[in-house]
Amino acid sequence: MEDRDACGGKTWSSKVHPTWGIPREGLVFRDDFDEAAQHHVMSGGKFTALIQKYETALRAAKDEVLRLRQEQEKAKDVDTMVADLKAGQLALEGRSRR
Repeated sequence: MEDRDACGGKTWSSKVHPTWGIPREGLVFRDDFDEAAQHHVMSGGKFTALIQKYETALRAAKDEVLRLRQEQEKAKDVDTMVADLKAGQLALEGRSRR
């Protein structure tokens, strides 16, 4: 959006309660507000891309944590099986010695 006034109007109307407070026309620094609004609107795509990068990295990190937890659970299961086999082997060795 190239039109500062339109950007300022859209930004102002996107407030939760745009009718509350000072009307946009009554702003002392309306031109500055409209310029900032224009910059905000024009850079919105860049922020969206940045947010998507963070979300992708976060999703990848969460997937990695899940994968590591699953591997850890498998390792615990293997350790339990090994301990059970060793205990069974010791029990059999103890019986065969008698």
